[in-house]
Amino acid sequence: MSVPSQPPSLSKPSSPQKSTGAKFGAPPVVALLTTAAVAVGGVVAYVAARGATVTAMCGSSRMRPGNICETERNGIVTGTETYTEVLASALRSNQIIQWMGIAAIVIGVVFAALIVVRWRQDVALRNGLGSQYGTPASEYSKTAGTSLLGLVFGVGALGLAAFLLLTGLGKDEWGYFVGAAVVGLLGLLFLGLGFPKNGQLVQVFDAGVRVLAGGKQYEWPWHEVNYVITPAKGAANHSIGGPGLKQLPLTGLQGANALQDLAQQRSVEARYRPAIEAINRGETVSFGSLGVSRAGLTSGRKVLPWNEFGGVTLHQGNVTIAKVPKGRFASMSLGVLPNYALFVHLTSAMVKQQPS
Repeated sequence: MSVPSQPPSLSKPSSPQKSTGAKFGAPPVVALLTTAAVAVGGVVAYVAARGATVTAMCGSSRMRPGNICETERNGIVTGTETYTEVLASALRSNQIIQWMGIAAIVIGVVFAALIVVRWRQDVALRNGLGSQYGTPASEYSKTAGTSLLGLVFGVGALGLAAFLLLTGLGKDEWGYFVGAAVVGLLGLLFLGLGFPKNGQLVQVFDAGVRVLAGGKQYEWPWHEVNYVITPAKGAANHSIGGPGLKQLPLTGLQGANALQDLAQQRSVEARYRPAIEAINRGETVSFGSLGVSRAGLTSGRKVLPWNEFGGVTLHQGNVTIAKVPKGRFASMSLGVLPNYALFVHLTSAMVKQQPS
């Protein structure tokens, strides 16, 4: 994460970025191909299973009526199944594959229809934009879409859950029912991740930002924009938010890196001077659970005077506020400290204001 090295009032103005807003409202070709692939896969699975000859197999050997299949471990027989039981299990597996194929077809078609609906919403929303703010300095976007992994794993997990459920009914063992419930929930979670979503568009103006997301429109002046960085494994997720929309992830937008730098800089520039003026009036400026005031930093009922402030460090997604001569005043995840860059500038300015 980049933090301006000097107070925003002295920072170099950012130059307009190349427009990357063309994806919003564009035909969602990739998403439709994804759902088509899932539906076609379902057709193939259903046809193959429907036409297959189901036989009872014990390992690599074909069983005949009256045969017994023994399961061994370390030379010791640990279980046996009759020909009828093995054949019933094979028929059950074949039936599950057919059901999975039908489910994939239905989900692929329904999700494709929803993607078209989301796309038409985006087109109508963009066509209805006014020109009261003039031409945006830059745009950042992505089209309506879905997740192939979410769809595939969702359908697969639901199929496995159905198999566990039928096996549990056949063997009357509760462990299969628990497994079916857990795997079924995972399947629904994956399908939720793959559920068709609207495209996103972020338009940057000198006075603020306009966001189109979830089929809705939001407009915020820069002093109302919150910038949040949430740590993730090996990376960080950047988001902006404002009145009406808590967070909009910037990851995945075309031109996301440029937008991250620009939005963070503009929000700091717009908030810095009003924050200093509020503190000089005796007010406290909040950053999540932390507060900055003339008296010092606050965290709940705790107060850290500025002469005991030992600085702010960021390490592996955790923010630590040191206390002098030694110790730690507070520590938290970067994700719960909004506008981190502004917080760093503000604490630095307050320290410089203290008498030496």
